[in-house]
Amino acid sequence: MLITAWVTLTVLLWPALIGRDILGFRDMLHNYAPMRELFWQGQISLWNDRGFGGSSILADLVQQPFYLGQLLMRAIHAPAWPGISIRLWIHEVLGMAAIWRLLRRFVPPDAAGIGTVAFGLCGFSLANFSNPQWVCAQMWAPTVLLAADAWAVEGGFARGCLLAVCLPQPLLAGDPLLCALLGLTSAAWVVDRRTRPFSRIAAEGALIVAAAAVIVSPQLVATLRALPSFARSVGLPRSVREQWSLHPARIAELFVPRMFGPLFNDGFWGQFTVSPPWQRNYIHSIYAGAIGPALVATAVWKQRRNALPWVLLACVTLMLSLGDSFFHLYGRLGDWIPPLAVFRYPQRIVALFAIAWAALLALGAAGIGELPRSRRLALGAASFALGFAALA
Repeated sequence: MLITAWVTLTVLLWPALIGRDILGFRDMLHNYAPMRELFWQGQISLWNDRGFGGSSILADLVQQPFYLGQLLMRAIHAPAWPGISIRLWIHEVLGMAAIWRLLRRFVPPDAAGIGTVAFGLCGFSLANFSNPQWVCAQMWAPTVLLAADAWAVEGGFARGCLLAVCLPQPLLAGDPLLCALLGLTSAAWVVDRRTRPFSRIAAEGALIVAAAAVIVSPQLVATLRALPSFARSVGLPRSVREQWSLHPARIAELFVPRMFGPLFNDGFWGQFTVSPPWQRNYIHSIYAGAIGPALVATAVWKQRRNALPWVLLACVTLMLSLGDSFFHLYGRLGDWIPPLAVFRYPQRIVALFAIAWAALLALGAAGIGELPRSRRLALGAASFALGFAALA
C-alpha cells in the first residue's frame, strides 16, 4: 500500500513535476520562487542573512545552510520550477515512508498502509503544498517520532545520532513552531516508551539536544540577527496570532469531503469558518477519509493502550489549532511564553494532529478485523451517518 500511495502522489503531482504546471497561486510560492532559485543556483552566498534588504524571507525560507533539502537543491543547481515541485514530492515520499515505518512498530503492514495514506494524501497535506516550507517541515515530523521511538526502545549510539540529526530539520525547513512542538512531543514519547533508567535517558538526551543545537545554530543565528528589523520582534497582538484558527465546524471535514462546497467557485458556504477579512481558509482541507470515525472508535476500543498516546496528542494539538475557538489557549500561551508571541496561524498545528489521526486510523484498521462482521458493518454505517449528519 505504501507503493500505491507513492504512485498516487506522483500522478497527482505529475503536471508540476514535469514543469507543465505550478503547484499553487499563493505568495508563498510565487513571490519566494525567484529567491529560492537565486540560492539554488549559487548566485547568493551560503551565509547571507542580511540579503534581500533585511527581509525575513532569506532567513526563514531560503537561508538554510544546514538543511539537507536545501543543500541538495543547491548542489544540483536546481531551477525554481519544477525544482520546488520535485522537492515537495521528495519530502512527501520520505514522509510517507517514515510514517509507514513508525506505524509498523505497532500494527501490521496493511493497517500501516491505511495510516500512511491518511497522512500523506489527506486534505491537509495536499493543501499545504501552497506553503512549501511548512509541508517540508510537516514531512519531517514522522521521521523525528520514528527516530525518538527507536532510540527510546532500542537505544544505541547510531539511533541517538539519527535523532539528533532529524530533530532540528523542521526548524531548518522553515517551521520553528512545529519543531518546538515536536521536541516536546518526542520528549514525552521517549519517557513513555523508554526501556532504560530515566537517569540514563536524561544524560543521553542532553547530548542529543546539544548536537541538535549545533546543527541548527547557523539558521538560528541568521534569524535572530534579522529579527530586530521586523515588527513581530516585539510580539504580535493576540488577535493577529490567532488569525486562521481552525473553526470547530471544520472538525467534521476530517470525514466529510468538500463539506462547505467548492472552494474557489460559486457555492462555497463556509465563509463563517474563515478568519476575517479573508474569504477562504488558509488551509483549504483537512479531509482524511469518510471511514475515519469508525476506525478511531475501534482503535480506542480495541487498542486502548497503544491508542492512548495518540489520543492525547490529537486532543492537545486540536485544542491549540482551534485558537480563539478554544478559550484562546493558543493566544494565552503566547502571552505567557514570549517567544511564542511571534507565531501565528494556529491551523498549522494540524500538521501534528494529522499524524495522531493517521496513527489512530491505523490502529483501528488493525483492530477492526477482530470484530464480528455485523459490528464492522454497523461501525461503517455509523461513520457515514455521522458524515451526513454533519451536513444536515
